[in-house]
Amino acid sequence: MPPNGSFEVRRDGAFDVRHLGADGHFALVGELDMGNVDDLFNSLRQAINRGGTITLDLRELTFMDVAGGHAIGVVGGIIAGRGSVVLETPSPMVLKVLMLIGAETFRGVHIAPLLRSA
Repeated sequence: MPPNGSFEVRRDGAFDVRHLGADGHFALVGELDMGNVDDLFNSLRQAINRGGTITLDLRELTFMDVAGGHAIGVVGGIIAGRGSVVLETPSPMVLKVLMLIGAETFRGVHIAPLLRSA
C-alpha cells in the first residue's frame, strides 16, 4: 500500500466464484463489478434457493465496486429470514468499499469479524 493510505489497484477484469466443497461456502476471486454481478447471482443461485448460511471468502477478491457490494447486499436480502451471507477475510480495499456503502447494516449480511447486521 502506498504511504499516503491510498490503494493501488491492478485490474484485469477476471471474476470467478469457486465452490469450496462445503455447502454454501464459496471464494470470490478477481474483480466483482457492475459488469459481472449476474455471474455472482448465477453462481450462488442454488445456495440462495436452499437457504442457510452462504459464506463468501473474499481474500482473493482484488477489486469490488459499489455495484458489486450492493449485489452482495441483494443476496443477503433475498436469503434473510432463511439464512445469511457471511463475508470472510476481505482485503483492506474491499473492506473499505463495504464500509463506505454501509454493508455492515445490510439485512442478512455479516462481515467477519464484525458479525453485526440489521
